Amino acid sequence: ATRRVDHVLDLTSRLLYPTDPTAHPQYNPIPNPSVPTSGFLGLPSWQNNEAPYLPVSLASMLLSGTGLPLPDPSTYATWPAPNGVLSGQPYDFPRIDNYEKMPQDGSHLRAKLSGTTDNDLEWSLAAYAELYDTTLGHIGHSWAREEFDLDFKANKPVGDSHHLAFGFAFRHMSFDVNDVATDPWTFPTFDPSTGTLRTDIPILDYGDSPTQFDRFTGFVQDSIDLTDKLVLSVGAKFEDSDLSGSTIQPGARFSYSFDDRNIFWGAYSRAYRQPSLVERYTKVSYARIWDPLNSVWVNTAFESASDLDDERMDAYELGWRARPSEDLLIELSLYHYDTKDAIFSGPPQYEPNDVKTTGGEITFDYRASQAWRLQGGYSYSRGEKDGERQTDFPESMANLSSQVSLRDNLIFSQSFYYTDDRVIPSAYNDISVEDYLRLDLGLTWRTSNNWEIGLFGRDLLDPEHIENMYNDLDVEPAKIKRTFLLSVTKKF
Repeated sequence: ATRRVDHVLDLTSRLLYPTDPTAHPQYNPIPNPSVPTSGFLGLPSWQNNEAPYLPVSLASMLLSGTGLPLPDPSTYATWPAPNGVLSGQPYDFPRIDNYEKMPQDGSHLRAKLSGTTDNDLEWSLAAYAELYDTTLGHIGHSWAREEFDLDFKANKPVGDSHHLAFGFAFRHMSFDVNDVATDPWTFPTFDPSTGTLRTDIPILDYGDSPTQFDRFTGFVQDSIDLTDKLVLSVGAKFEDSDLSGSTIQPGARFSYSFDDRNIFWGAYSRAYRQPSLVERYTKVSYARIWDPLNSVWVNTAFESASDLDDERMDAYELGWRARPSEDLLIELSLYHYDTKDAIFSGPPQYEPNDVKTTGGEITFDYRASQAWRLQGGYSYSRGEKDGERQTDFPESMANLSSQVSLRDNLIFSQSFYYTDDRVIPSAYNDISVEDYLRLDLGLTWRTSNNWEIGLFGRDLLDPEHIENMYNDLDVEPAKIKRTFLLSVTKKF
């Protein structure tokens, strides 16, 4: 597999100016994320100490005429600005982009051997090898990863009421990382960690961190038919990893059939998430702050945390599935997730949090006639971090899809989606994403048993809308644009 993508990183918003020039950035270089930043895009709220740091381009507009010193434009003589000079007013900074390639090449090989013994033991042995070579050119980060997996699984009925399943797996991963500073991010910058001026500070710095990891896992589960209507499954997963140490993840699930049209079920499970390689081993230099006292840029970074514990989540779930008629299926599920030591990436440092998420979902599948099928659902989710309500994800979402067979070989499909509003946190400015509606339409024509032609339109209500962003690296959210697709399918 190969992928060729281009990406741009806006560096302008990563150059910050202290609204209080007496606050020496070398000793206090990191913005306080608890301080409101609403003034960044509107009124000069820096006057009320609401924004201790501003993007330089915005500071030049707000601070002109206030008597506060501004950066000396001669400092940026080495920047590859348009036409080699700074454009516009004396303190009008151009947008500084780094537009680079993001190639990725990957390959994998999978083999599987399976069978059944004379005493009804079903087993399988799978092996997997993978190689990936990835480059994030816009931030100067690349790596080559090799991974090898071996996985054995088996299951066997025991008596009349038990069904035992078990297995084990081994994974070995190794990779080579390369981090470089990218133009135009190579101008002289003071590095507080070394006390020197440097031109080679990468945005992501993996350094001499470990590059080989092994993981051993095993599991056992027993499904028990307690009665004709009640089924109970209990089990646990065991893991020993160079990243997460040793863990035990228990789980239990039951289902009760009231009749052939109604099933009630519940489940409990404990899961662990090991810290990522970025969280544990990678230093992230996310911005540079101008020091007006020494006329120098100061690098600001948040260090990795090699002592992070695994995230631990206890999941509780309940559900009901009903089929009032042959043409209608309704499903309801409720859940509560309690997560300890959850990590949210971003400055100034990695801090574990207690996170609780509660919600539910109801869906239906209705065949109104032989030619018309309707599917839809509504979900609600509410999250809290350390007791405070979170707004970085849509709490309410809904969808309704319709498929109409205009003829035996011609299908008209409609999909309608609603997504609630939210606020995406960022190291620079929080991004408000308004609620939006999305409409997709499609027409599929089966010209024969082996050929199919489709024409589809997506996001037809708006030419574009904001949907998401990677808040550790991006400073602007991604916009989803209206698209049209033509597909041709040949079956052999």
